[in-house]
Amino acid sequence: MTYDHTEQSFQKWHAQRVTDLNAPYGWLSLVSQDWIRPNEALRIDRVPGTWQVVNDDVVYTPDPTATIPVYIDGKAASGPTVVKQGYNERASSIGSAVDTVYGDLIVENITRSNEQGERIWAIRVRDPKESAAKQFDHLDTYPWDADWIIPATFERTAENPYGAATVEHGVLEDSLHIGTVHVTVDGQDYALSVSGHRHGDGSVSGIVHFRDTTNGTETYGAGRHIPLSPEELESLTSLDFNAAISFPCAFTNWVTCPLPPLGNTIASAITAGEKKAPIIVERVQTYIKE
Repeated sequence: MTYDHTEQSFQKWHAQRVTDLNAPYGWLSLVSQDWIRPNEALRIDRVPGTWQVVNDDVVYTPDPTATIPVYIDGKAASGPTVVKQGYNERASSIGSAVDTVYGDLIVENITRSNEQGERIWAIRVRDPKESAAKQFDHLDTYPWDADWIIPATFERTAENPYGAATVEHGVLEDSLHIGTVHVTVDGQDYALSVSGHRHGDGSVSGIVHFRDTTNGTETYGAGRHIPLSPEELESLTSLDFNAAISFPCAFTNWVTCPLPPLGNTIASAITAGEKKAPIIVERVQTYIKE
């Protein structure tokens, strides 16, 4: 639902966020993230068969002894099958492959880059039983406060693609710098980089991903972000810190969330928005294993 920057709207918007996080195939449902190594066929737990990168395509090869098939884009895979890039509507995220299903599991492939600039791929599995086991009723926030809706302007720039460092060591996530939000917090001026996402209709939404002095104590350690719709970017007059939320890495290990841009550090306590998740995530590296 849309948050219209009022306290009543905020309560409904936040309740919907908790519902979305608890969804059967939401972020709580992730159970694994395995990287496909060059010239190797990957086998994973829970799903029979192998995954391999061939000419920049992810190819799934079924296990001939399996009694339950893997369905790719609605069809049972009977032989080596390319998992085409596309949008997985059953997952809660912006997917990077067509719908792939094994029983009640969703299997998704994601593509990122490594620090050498090479494309890399991983296979993630979502299990609704995992989500059901991790349900939570409440996600703490600071009290909504109109004083945290601060005058701001958005300066759009030429779009600049870049690889954002992530919580996964050695993995970069495709990002897009689209401009700068100028805002004053506690008397100090900030120019905060805005990252963008281009939608299928050509519109571009943005996020302001920032750190502040509450990180690691009251809020998630890797910062929070404020989503901005295409319409908000077009006519931005304020930045609403009540809308600050955590990335999925606050709720699960099996993701590659970006870290805040180096210049997006606010030297104040932003006592607005989402607090720490009611889940303890022990970060385990999956690409460069420790």
